[in-house]
Amino acid sequence: MVYLTEQEFGVWNDEVVKKYTWRTDSGFNRDGNLSDVVLGFDDLDSYVNRNTDNFGCVVGRVANRIADGTFQLDGRTYSLARNWRGIHHLHGGTTGFDKVNWNSVVSGNKVIFSRVSKDGEEGYPGDLLINITYEVTDEDTWCIEYRGVTTEKTLVNLTNHSYFNLAGHETGAQELYNHIININADNDQPSITFYTGNFLPSDDLPAIPGKYGVSYSRHSGLCLEAQKCIDAIHHPNFPSIVLKPGEVYTQKTEYRFDIPNMVHLAEQHFGTFNNEPVRKFTWSTDTGFSVPAKNGEIKDVVLGFDTIEDYVTKNARFFGSTIGRCANRIRGGTFQLDGVTYHLAKNNGENHLHGGIVGFNKDGEEGYPGDMIANVIYEVVDNSLLVEFLAVTHKKTIINMTNHSYFNLAGHDAGADGLYDHIITVNADRVTETSADNIPTGRLLKVGGTPFDLRAPVRLGDVMVLHERLFDHNFCVSPTGEVYSNQPGVQVYTSYFLPAPQDQPIVGKQGTPYHRHAAFCLETQVYPDAVNHPHFPTVILKPGDVYRHKFSVFVINPLPCYTLRFKMVHLTDEEFGKLQGESVRRFTWRAENISVSVISYGAIIQSIRVPDKNGVTYDVVLGFDDLESYVNRNEPHLGGTIGRCANRIGGASFKIDGTTYQVPKNVNWKSTVDGNKVIFSYLSKDGEEGYPGNLITNVTYEVKDNAIYIDFVSITDKKTVVNLTNHSYFNLAGHDAGAQGLFDHVISINADKITETTSESIPTGRLLDVGGTPFDLRTPTRLGDVMAKDELLFDDNFCVSTFGCTGLNFISRVSHPNGRYLEVYSNQPGVQLYTSYYLPAPEEAALIGKGGVGYRRHGAFCLETQNYPDAVHHRDFPDAVLKPGDIYTHKVVFKFGVAKSGGPQNNIVSIFLKIISFTPNIDEILKEKRYSAITILKFIITS
Repeated sequence: MVYLTEQEFGVWNDEVVKKYTWRTDSGFNRDGNLSDVVLGFDDLDSYVNRNTDNFGCVVGRVANRIADGTFQLDGRTYSLARNWRGIHHLHGGTTGFDKVNWNSVVSGNKVIFSRVSKDGEEGYPGDLLINITYEVTDEDTWCIEYRGVTTEKTLVNLTNHSYFNLAGHETGAQELYNHIININADNDQPSITFYTGNFLPSDDLPAIPGKYGVSYSRHSGLCLEAQKCIDAIHHPNFPSIVLKPGEVYTQKTEYRFDIPNMVHLAEQHFGTFNNEPVRKFTWSTDTGFSVPAKNGEIKDVVLGFDTIEDYVTKNARFFGSTIGRCANRIRGGTFQLDGVTYHLAKNNGENHLHGGIVGFNKDGEEGYPGDMIANVIYEVVDNSLLVEFLAVTHKKTIINMTNHSYFNLAGHDAGADGLYDHIITVNADRVTETSADNIPTGRLLKVGGTPFDLRAPVRLGDVMVLHERLFDHNFCVSPTGEVYSNQPGVQVYTSYFLPAPQDQPIVGKQGTPYHRHAAFCLETQVYPDAVNHPHFPTVILKPGDVYRHKFSVFVINPLPCYTLRFKMVHLTDEEFGKLQGESVRRFTWRAENISVSVISYGAIIQSIRVPDKNGVTYDVVLGFDDLESYVNRNEPHLGGTIGRCANRIGGASFKIDGTTYQVPKNVNWKSTVDGNKVIFSYLSKDGEEGYPGNLITNVTYEVKDNAIYIDFVSITDKKTVVNLTNHSYFNLAGHDAGAQGLFDHVISINADKITETTSESIPTGRLLDVGGTPFDLRTPTRLGDVMAKDELLFDDNFCVSTFGCTGLNFISRVSHPNGRYLEVYSNQPGVQLYTSYYLPAPEEAALIGKGGVGYRRHGAFCLETQNYPDAVHHRDFPDAVLKPGDIYTHKVVFKFGVAKSGGPQNNIVSIFLKIISFTPNIDEILKEKRYSAITILKFIITS
């Protein structure tokens, strides 16, 4: 709540000067005390006669300096009051806006101040009407909005000139120096003026007497004045401050006062289970954990137990538990996936409930398919408990996790009477119809006119008594409005299956007896038994997908998705060979102008065939024709997925949390076809190749629009190092063209720095500018020229110039005189250019590849998008450590084309398709269902 009061502050020129004060329920100090954080005065007389530093003022018409106090408009020169050292014009002049009693109007929680600055005031042309709206929101934000209109062309650049000191207005320079500040400005035209009170009196001069008798001296406060650039009227390249008749000047500023509600996390021993310690983590905040009553009393509001023994032996009702793999009921404990019937533990009569008897996570556990890694993240922030579930699998399975806490806001010991007094609303207009044993029938029933209509506040006791209703139902979340989860359903359960009043209770915390209706559950989830109802939201998790379930404060506004459809791509699957009795698969995409083959062994790109300008199609990546060669002779890792860490690690070791890991086998990855995509999945176990943590990685390949799309996704259960890439060797002249074919390539790379390396190619930690060096490939360069002139072999990491921009960044373009070209896009910060120096030298025996071709030094190039090499040893490099709860994502696109003249076609269609292919949030462009090229190009250009 925000409270606004009005009082008289004084009288000036026979007019009453009003003072408006907003107060909120929350304080502006961590210990609950309110501190005044702006410099000012206690009385009107001081503001009128001693406020030469403009404390807290709205300054205008022009807030900052105008050189020489003169400017020209339409050929006419205007001379303004020169009030800054007698030379320049500052803060609106001698009188300006701060020496005027503004008209004021209260509108709800807002106060609007208005005045007319008359034509000629302080030398400005035109009558100018200004409205300034002040508001304090319940988010402890101070909002100011300025609006102005003029009768003739004039200048306007308003701001507020408050002097802040967050330690308190009285604390002076020493506390100002302790402020931490960051300003979002990366050029010479910032939209904010930062001033630290330099012109307040120095220590050898009398201080300014301020509020409560405090004296203000130099550097007592700072100003952050949102405005246009200083002296913009004299600099045409600056944003204009000219306001013309018919226009409305608008400027908005928000000052958000964020007082961190400190959260303290403690860890303690809770007990032992199966010879393993069970840990208890407790968060506490300065104001209590979201549960103080209005009298300030803090109570425990969830049912539970005091000991690990009770949770192990007595928690048949799952108090507070994470439920999974499937939280709610599955009819008959059976379901089918891809024609296979799975039988689950039947722990709810004939049905499966709450993940079965034991729980979840290993292949086959409780009857579920697939090894699954799940992370559950708990965090307490600003009196809110945030829970996030993340999971990946190597085999198609079902998942529907939730938390099964039993709440009673009257206290965990308040019982049914406490529950009945709760007022509840549920953002749902339908429920899933169920049979007598609570199994969904598949129908969704509208709640209107039924006891299930909880869209408006309802007292639980009234609806439960009036309708003899026990709640254990899934409500279907409405697709609009504010919700607190990203799940489509919520199970409302009023604990009917706790012991009846006449039965023996469950003895919980502090010996409290728990009976029927002692609490309620709100379990965000997918609809129960969704696996047996195809029209319900899916609970199927496939390799390559990441299951995400959050409950926290979000506004969910589902947007429709539309897809541009291009020429058909056909995907085939065949056996490429056998490895230790296991089939290795080869997947081939074929379209009009591209054919790509990838094998499950090592998730390797085995072949890419694209046409040249004469229509001749040829294979442009190095590789082998048979599995045996990949297993026994692929030391160069032709086409492979490289990981866990793609480039070099200095000393072949690294440290995480003080533990040193030493690092020195391609495997047959599990493969799943999903439409036009193939997802390769692999569980790298804790300790494999020296890396810590179990790591599930999914690599998704898709071919469309003459491009190969590769998505790497990884999740871990222990801190580890991850830096994946694809190590394909390209030669656009053909895989058999050798060094001479490579030298004819023309390359450009979007990078202005490289990582400096030692003689062993290990980064030193320094980044070197490429300007004036052979590594400057920002403009098209013939590889043969630069390699011959500078005797270069390329095996270097280039730092992408536009890393950090939204979506995919352009990385590189390579073309060949035969017309073929390759463009690379990625979201990674670096790209390794390697010209295959370590293939056999000319005098050595060649590596025999596809078609019996001999591969030798400089027979191809690699463009490996990645993090910087050895990033784990260099804090200034982008972080290569993946933590539990985080998701590693790496996207790369290899886009092929052919230009009749040896370069890309520059017709409007090719430009349009290129923009469409790599414009972030293309669905936003299409959401109004306007599919014309003109409409979409206009959207892109204007935005």
